[in-house]
Amino acid sequence: MTAEAQVPGSKRMAASIGAIIPVGSTADVLQAGAQSAFSIYAKPFGLRNPLRLDVGSADMAEKTLLAPSRRVVGTTLGMILANPRGGSPTGYVILGVGTYHQDRPGLRRDAFGVNAGAGMDFT
Repeated sequence: MTAEAQVPGSKRMAASIGAIIPVGSTADVLQAGAQSAFSIYAKPFGLRNPLRLDVGSADMAEKTLLAPSRRVVGTTLGMILANPRGGSPTGYVILGVGTYHQDRPGLRRDAFGVNAGAGMDFT
């Protein structure tokens, strides 16, 4: 489920919640979980491409008798590379950097990361 709101001044906010389905070897260890995220899109400083700030949380339980939970909280800042002509739908690529906090029994750590993704915008 995703909710999105337009904010005056070329800014846009979005919030989402959804399921996480582990795949591959991760599916042997973790159960399905849930995620939530909040995003703000903006074109500051006269940049040609907009920036997107994401803050999100993901929770999954391990497949053990006591089922301890794993939580990852991330904050990322990315630049959106899209077709400048606009229109709908529009494909885009996002490239960014972020920090991620992982919390599970026996492990608490923060890590720096680089991310990339692609998507379609239907608005």
